Amino acid sequence: MKSTYYEWKITKFVFFLLISSSLSDPLYDNNADREAAAATFKSYMENKGYLVDKGEFQFWSPEDCEEEGGLKCFGNNPDSPYGLYSFYNDFEGEYTRDLNLDLERRLRIDEAVVFFGLTPPLAKYFGFTHYLGRRGKDPGIGSKRKSSSLSDTINPMNINVTGDGSYEASFSSDVCIVTTGDQNMFKAVKEGMQYAGVPSEVMNLQVLSSETLNLGNGRKKDSITWLHRIMRFIDKDAGNAYMENPPVHLFRVSPKCFGNNPDSPYGVYTFHNDFEGEYTRDLNLDIERRLRIDEAVVFFGLTPPLAKYFGFTHYLGRRINKIRAGSKRKSASLSDAINPMNIKVTGDGSYEASFNSDVCIVTTGDQNMFQAVKEGMQYAGVPPEVMNLQVLSSDTLNLGNDRTRDSITWLHRIMRFIDKDAGNAYMENPPVHLFRVSPKVPMPAKAVPYPLPDRMNRTTGVSETDLRSSVQGLEAVLRRLFHLRADISLFQARSKPTETQGEQCLEDNANCRRDNPDAAYFANLPGYTLGQNDVFIIYGINHVKTGYAKYMSVTLYGLNGIAFASLNSEDDMEGTAAKFIPNSPNVDKLFAVVMARDCQSYANCLRIPYAGSKGLPAWVPPLMFSRNILNPQTGTGADFEELVPTRLMFAKLPRVDPLYNNKTKNGDE
Repeated sequence: MKSTYYEWKITKFVFFLLISSSLSDPLYDNNADREAAAATFKSYMENKGYLVDKGEFQFWSPEDCEEEGGLKCFGNNPDSPYGLYSFYNDFEGEYTRDLNLDLERRLRIDEAVVFFGLTPPLAKYFGFTHYLGRRGKDPGIGSKRKSSSLSDTINPMNINVTGDGSYEASFSSDVCIVTTGDQNMFKAVKEGMQYAGVPSEVMNLQVLSSETLNLGNGRKKDSITWLHRIMRFIDKDAGNAYMENPPVHLFRVSPKCFGNNPDSPYGVYTFHNDFEGEYTRDLNLDIERRLRIDEAVVFFGLTPPLAKYFGFTHYLGRRINKIRAGSKRKSASLSDAINPMNIKVTGDGSYEASFNSDVCIVTTGDQNMFQAVKEGMQYAGVPPEVMNLQVLSSDTLNLGNDRTRDSITWLHRIMRFIDKDAGNAYMENPPVHLFRVSPKVPMPAKAVPYPLPDRMNRTTGVSETDLRSSVQGLEAVLRRLFHLRADISLFQARSKPTETQGEQCLEDNANCRRDNPDAAYFANLPGYTLGQNDVFIIYGINHVKTGYAKYMSVTLYGLNGIAFASLNSEDDMEGTAAKFIPNSPNVDKLFAVVMARDCQSYANCLRIPYAGSKGLPAWVPPLMFSRNILNPQTGTGADFEELVPTRLMFAKLPRVDPLYNNKTKNGDE
């Protein structure tokens, strides 16, 4: 759409599953090349399935202490400027309300913080030290400041850098310092740095040991802080220049797929171009941007090949609290999802006709802008029948480009391609064009805002309660079967709904964790680990068979939030209950699957090893998450009250010693 009034920026629409191999090895012996190496490392890690957040490496001088009232520099050494690691962005699940984000964060064991850049100019001394910051306590007590070092300091006599090994050679040298508790993560960072042209000789490790630390993101977990000391620059001007603009890149690296659904690839909107006046330093530009009310984002192209489901959802990404505290991740949906039952495309109006169809989806807060885009599409030959709107309502959002404004993010979910090859081809090269449209002269005052759109009614007036007795009958058989083999009583954990609608989350000032308006989610944390002779039994109603979902899946997660096993209504549920209650009149609507370390003794069994991508360590209790996607009766997610949730049962079985043929205490191998 060419116009003297609107400027179109073309960008890319990508899937998390894609792996790029088009990056080139950079040089890094000057600042420009160092920045290129840092960018290459970030891209490499993201393409390998990690989230990479940029931090700030900043120095605090005595003058800064005066400005801050002295609180940050209590007991400081005036001969030694302090370099601090600062990360202001939210991370999924991390509790930060008691933290000073200028200097500390909570990390999971599988995360890393990476310092990449130059050591300081020649001085009498430098040291890199990492500390236990706060020790987590019970919520009623709060965390306590400890500030205790966690290992020897990295200094000019032990640092790994290139050079002749002398004390002086350790200054003004490129270095990479990785803080992590996971050997696999250190190896992954090392490989990423090598890909970026950084030699392994400059890799340094600061260990986060679980023997000392209570690692994790929750409120009761320890925080980590970092301090970089420098004593007396030889050339003060060179030292001041280093501190004013440190030639350093700071990253926090985390597994990308925390809480992922292995049945659902995620499509995201990515804009990497700068826009005049937009503050982006706290944003992940792979997934989010700030928009003015008079701007629009336009998705134009094909919907995916035939699948069980797709959904286009837009979210409030980050919301600013206080400037110094940074923005907070909200991930709250802003309206119902656009799905196969409500999308506007050409065709006969059937569910199947919504796939492989041309569509235009416009995200904007301005009625004038939507009309302008619609006219542009019509001029290009795109009929108005395929125009869809995602509203950015100023009733909910603080729209704009500056640092105080909300960010917007988009997620395109697809559930189970019917033709996997066609699905893979779509994801590898999406036939989609993505634009950001802005008036060349901003006109927010002339925008005609949209009201907050109403949500669809989830309620049908009919529930699955008439099947509750059938579930109880299945449960009774399972209890008898496994109790005969158990050396302690069976434990049953109830699933709880995770009712997270966007507006309610915002009202509660909570993180919605990218809620899907088309789904009813249930979570179950039994609190038991899976020993060699233990079993979990997952059972309940197949909601596809009762007509309350187009697709159903049950996913199991480990401690790091990464899925290690899953089952779904297409492949794993049908006929499984008949093994236990063959004569029940509702047996075709029920399912029962066993999860065990060794499946030789069980039918309908998920085998769970101790290690690997499909593994669960012996000491980690699983989290079960059931997803019920798109009630065909309403065109949105099912009403939680109308569903009978999936259940989880645990049995600790006796161990038979083959030498003595008697029952012994259960143990893990």
